[in-house]
Amino acid sequence: MTMTVLTKSALLSAAAVLALSGCSTSSGGSHAAGTPAATTQQPAPDASGAATASAGSGTSAPAASRNLHACVLVSEQDATTALGADPGVGKEDTQNGDFGGNSRCSYTVPSAGVQVSASSIAGKALCDGNRQPNSVDVPGVGDSAFETPATSAQEATVYFLKGEVCVSITIETRASTGSPKDRVIALATTAASRV
Repeated sequence: MTMTVLTKSALLSAAAVLALSGCSTSSGGSHAAGTPAATTQQPAPDASGAATASAGSGTSAPAASRNLHACVLVSEQDATTALGADPGVGKEDTQNGDFGGNSRCSYTVPSAGVQVSASSIAGKALCDGNRQPNSVDVPGVGDSAFETPATSAQEATVYFLKGEVCVSITIETRASTGSPKDRVIALATTAASRV
């Protein structure tokens, strides 16, 4: 009986170690073929798209060209320019796997913010699905782009497709800062150049 308990305990410990060795705190891997990695919430990678791993590990996270990172598409500096105030480091939620990735980044200041979402999973279908009958084309951004109707005078959203990646950028601003349309188009133009 004692041997059976020890054997079961050893097997459970070995299984736990094997299961945990497949986990990753970065957003670049996958658990098994065809299964996306777990969602991670982390500070934005630096402007080059790489976030340095913890000291002493000697590794770094994958670059934006390999995996999606919405906070690389629109940086803190870009958001600061658009909002008129420094929102600090963006809060990113990213999931990248074998079949593509999804990433969201938000920058906020009191009464204003920028939200960036990017997906390489069925990107064209995602962009097409968000087009409304009264959407307006935005020339010169990505492969195709459009602005969706705003829900208020202080909000603007642009969707664009570049390659297989669909990106949406929404800006909400204070009434005193003027119309957000030109600022969201400028953010989309910059983001498209980084996809």
